[in-house]
Amino acid sequence: MLNISPPKERMDLNFDLSLPFYNATGKAKSVTLKSHFKNVGYDTLVINRISGNMLKVYLNGELVYKFGDLTANIWNKVFKIELKNLKEENELIIEIFGIYDVGLANIPFLTNYKIATRYVIYKEFFKEKFVYISIGISLISAIVSWIFGSSIKDRNLKISYLSFGIFLLFTALHLSHFSVRETMFNPNFYLMFLKIISLATYSSIVFYIYAVEVYKRNFFVSKWIVYVFVPILFLVSMSYDFVFYVKITQISNIIMIFFLIYAAIRVFYLKVEWLYFSSVFSAISVIHTIILLFYPSVRELLTGYAFSASAISVIIMISRDFKRVILEHSLLIEEVLTDPLTGAYNRKIIDKLRPGGYFILIDLNDFKELNDRYGHEYGDRVLKDFSKIVVENLPKKDYFIRLGGDEFAIITYFENPKGLVEKIRLQMKRKINLDFSYGISRYSQFERAYKKADEKLYKMKRQKSLKYKNKM
Repeated sequence: MLNISPPKERMDLNFDLSLPFYNATGKAKSVTLKSHFKNVGYDTLVINRISGNMLKVYLNGELVYKFGDLTANIWNKVFKIELKNLKEENELIIEIFGIYDVGLANIPFLTNYKIATRYVIYKEFFKEKFVYISIGISLISAIVSWIFGSSIKDRNLKISYLSFGIFLLFTALHLSHFSVRETMFNPNFYLMFLKIISLATYSSIVFYIYAVEVYKRNFFVSKWIVYVFVPILFLVSMSYDFVFYVKITQISNIIMIFFLIYAAIRVFYLKVEWLYFSSVFSAISVIHTIILLFYPSVRELLTGYAFSASAISVIIMISRDFKRVILEHSLLIEEVLTDPLTGAYNRKIIDKLRPGGYFILIDLNDFKELNDRYGHEYGDRVLKDFSKIVVENLPKKDYFIRLGGDEFAIITYFENPKGLVEKIRLQMKRKINLDFSYGISRYSQFERAYKKADEKLYKMKRQKSLKYKNKM
């Protein structure tokens, strides 16, 4: 994880064994490191980056600290051990036991308790605690990916996100290997756990490449990687002891490096922009981890950060695709609910409207005669021009509906509906030399509102007709 330098106020210990060291043979082994030091006022021992399963610390021949057992995982733990009853001259013995590997990457040091506590708190967060954060992010991302994949109709997009979900689940399993555990109960169960972790790690690469290719190309191009990984997965699953397991995973880890590089290349080739950073980061982090096994002086692990970046990248992709799917769905609904000629809503929108506001019923005056005289093409143009005027004057939250023919309705939340409709009417007369009649009612239920508005509309038409006759 993130490298935090040891405090300046410290005393590095000299041991009878050269540090750093790492040994992975698959055989149980115990390594003892011995150091002599003078009491200079530092009372706390800090040990970081142990490979193995159990740690014992002896001070002047007395056991002062023990952590783990034959199957524990102490790789990612930072140890803070308070040393009491120090003498002028002291002997410190560190014993590390590993069931299949053993090593120590950093030089243990002494400092005072307060400085050690501060250092370990920071170190633990960016190492041990961040592993759990990364596992949580990966699991949440997997669930979100599955939910999104299951809810969409696009078959290829569905398969892609379900595959991303499996990749993220396997990522969480892989990260669990870095979590600190005091025991795995017995060696056989521990070996089974390690095999499951390795199977999940190698399989995750296949699902990642599969998801990326289906996402962009709609089919799985790199099928050949399955034929490479199946024998590896078989050999790992058939590992009968730690010796065989270590030999197989050492070879498969090297093969894994090439596939991670290949995965990053595929992401760039297919132009999956949101995965550029995370794919490269993940490849570098796993390569870095594998190199660390051979060269233990390499600094802290990057794995948790890299896989968190991968999970976040997938979440970002989901959010973008979710917005696109919602937009497409909205456009589809809009198309179903929209009158193709005028762009107004059709009658289907009425069932979706909530009570409230005002209902304005509009009927264009003498439209039938105008349509008969000048033709339907001219009549359609008049309807379009009328609709354009209405939409330009209507607040965005209001609804403009074509009920049929030259009969329209407006549902408005404007406090002065008559002022609104008179404004539209005035512009109609000025721009296309056409008038209309209207009726206004409170909108609570369509049939009731329509009936009241229609009565007022008919009354207005009748008044206009009487005025026309009086002029005659």
